[in-house]
Amino acid sequence: MSIKTLKPGGPPLVSFETGDAYRIDALIGSGGFGNVYRGRRLQRGKPSGPPLCLKTTMDTNSWHREAYFGEILRGHAGAVQLHATFVGHQGKRRPLYVSVFELCERSIEGALTDGLRWSETKTLREFRAIARAVSDLHDGGAVHRDITSRNVLLTFDGHLKLADFGIALHGIARKVPADAFNPWHAPVTVLAGKQSWSPRDDVWQLGQLLARLLGANVDRWLPTTGVRRLECSDRSKALIYRCIAQREYRFRDAGRLLEGMRRDPELPFSRITSLTGRTVVFTGRGTLKRRELWRRARRAGARPEPRVSRNVDVVVVGGRSPFWAAGAAGRKILAALQLRDDGHQIRFLKESRFLHLTERSRR
Repeated sequence: MSIKTLKPGGPPLVSFETGDAYRIDALIGSGGFGNVYRGRRLQRGKPSGPPLCLKTTMDTNSWHREAYFGEILRGHAGAVQLHATFVGHQGKRRPLYVSVFELCERSIEGALTDGLRWSETKTLREFRAIARAVSDLHDGGAVHRDITSRNVLLTFDGHLKLADFGIALHGIARKVPADAFNPWHAPVTVLAGKQSWSPRDDVWQLGQLLARLLGANVDRWLPTTGVRRLECSDRSKALIYRCIAQREYRFRDAGRLLEGMRRDPELPFSRITSLTGRTVVFTGRGTLKRRELWRRARRAGARPEPRVSRNVDVVVVGGRSPFWAAGAAGRKILAALQLRDDGHQIRFLKESRFLHLTERSRR
């Protein structure tokens, strides 16, 4: 598609419908669907109001999506605000589809490249606003598909806002196809040929964003093996891991991610009174060898399993896992947490409680 470029300092860009006019001051960015300019609205031929961001395109689909999702997120603190949309022209140049947004200072990618580093507290606060905006999209049956550090903007007063809804799409009655995304910033399953894009794939992008904000220095994306090396709290590591892990371990959508950010980071240990009929998985370095733990579980009427699945209803937690993935949590714990989020009745049991129950069963 040929992208038509406006001339900064040239004739004003004028709406065919309303006659509203905008001065074009500078080209500030280009993308696959069009260009982005800094400009000012004109009143009686003179600049009025604050500088604005004007996005122009020849692609009607992306223009309609920007307008539609801009209206959905109107007034949302975590989303760039849409002021107007119109079909307009600059002098005798070919008409363009235009979206007018609030102007932000720059992308967070540019800020991070220049050395921006916030405290973990501020980072999580700003990230939460972005996650809320994505959660509202997910609640409405839509996905964004392009949550990258280039499309998250930094305002002049230091806040983050989600932008660029050109490939966002609704999927209430059908799955959203994975036919439009940045190949340098997509989950491996999508790159390998997965046919649809789900809220879990937006969550993967959110996790990558949070990792970048917390200091991950990566050209494309952070692998799960890199989470443990991040210089942040165990709680933030666990959040990132549950965003970018393989699909079944991820938060189902941005709303579940927000719940995870609010939840007490300590495991909700149970005090069940019997192991009879339970399916049990062990994790962490306990006081006994795994073989002995399995033997005791069987003696108490439980069925030990090697890995977490929907058949498991008790996870016995020993010491720190030798396969820890994030903070003190190993892959089994993170998988169990995801199952709990999905409504599966699974309980965490301290090893000491497990040993007490097995000893009592011998009496």
